[in-house]
Amino acid sequence: MRNVGEWASQAVLNLPCDNSKSYVRDAEYVAAGIAGKGIQQRALFVGDDLNAFSSLLSFLGSKHWQISICRHAKFERRISTDPPLSVHLLVYCLNECEDLDTSVARLMQMRVDFPCTSIIVASTQFSGNDMSADRLAICDGSLKLPLAESDLFGALVSSLANNRVWQQRLRDWNDPESIC
Repeated sequence: MRNVGEWASQAVLNLPCDNSKSYVRDAEYVAAGIAGKGIQQRALFVGDDLNAFSSLLSFLGSKHWQISICRHAKFERRISTDPPLSVHLLVYCLNECEDLDTSVARLMQMRVDFPCTSIIVASTQFSGNDMSADRLAICDGSLKLPLAESDLFGALVSSLANNRVWQQRLRDWNDPESIC
C-alpha cells in the first residue's frame, strides 16, 4: 500500500489541467482522494494565532480530517507524547515562536524522523510564498503572512507533492526501507 504523500503526489500529477488554476478544486480532489483510500487524515496546526488559517481549518474539517491545534509552548511535549507518525499535514507558524533557530532545528529533525508528514511553515518575515524544493530540509512549502485563501489551498496541494520529492531524496541518501 502506498503512503499518503505518495498517493497525494500522484493525484496532484493527474489533476485535470485548466488555466484557471483552481486550487480549491485541486485541494478538494486531493483531500477527497485521500479520504477515498480509507485513510484517517490528520492535520496538526502549531501557533498561538492561527486566524490566518481559519479557511483551511474549515476546509479540512469539512473533508473529515482530524484537526489538532497546539500552542508553541506545548509543542515539544505534544510531539514527545503523541509523535506525528500519522499526521499527514503539519502547519507551523513561526511568528510566535520564542527561538527561531530552535524551531528550525526542530522542524529539520522532524523531516528526518517523520518524512511522510507534509510541513507548511508560515511567517510574516518571509519575502513571499515558496512552494519550490529550496527549503525541503525544513518544510514542503512556506507561506508569507498575511495570505490569500487561494494561497492556502495551493500550499496544501504543493506541499503534498513536495513531500514526495523529500521522501525520494531520503531514499536516495539512506536505506530505502527506512522510509514510510
